[in-house]
Amino acid sequence: QWQSLIRPPYFIHETKKINELLQDFQARKVHIAIVVDEYGGTSGIVSMEDILEEIVGEINDEFDKDTLYYEKVNDHKFIFQGKILLQDFAKIIDVNPDIFEEIKGDSDTLAGLILEFKGGFPELNEVIKFKNFIFKIKSIDQRRIKEIIVETIQSKYNEPEE
Repeated sequence: QWQSLIRPPYFIHETKKINELLQDFQARKVHIAIVVDEYGGTSGIVSMEDILEEIVGEINDEFDKDTLYYEKVNDHKFIFQGKILLQDFAKIIDVNPDIFEEIKGDSDTLAGLILEFKGGFPELNEVIKFKNFIFKIKSIDQRRIKEIIVETIQSKYNEPEE
């Protein structure tokens, strides 16, 4: 009978510290927990792998996809998918991520940054200039920015401009 193999779910509050959660996972011999908010609603799930990746960095296994969210055209021109995280975008183009702080609002992705800066949805092939960057909307659908061509005017931007 498969029902005998079922374990009760492990619920944790979203404010639980990861060092405590890691100890709980080890003591309970579980690898996954359901995260709940202050109202008892489900916020998500957290796994042992999530905790370990926070400690040691990304862990690639057979289930992880090799996703490339960009293509390098040359040293100053890239094609990015809109869903690339701003932190990853900044690392790829070798720029201090703080350069976007004044316009990023609540955005976490490059597409979100464009939406915040523009104040609305851009047109296909629209060109948006910000500091030393030229963003050209390469591909969109009705609800999202799919691809953006990014050109840098100089080779490095390690410090945000004042």
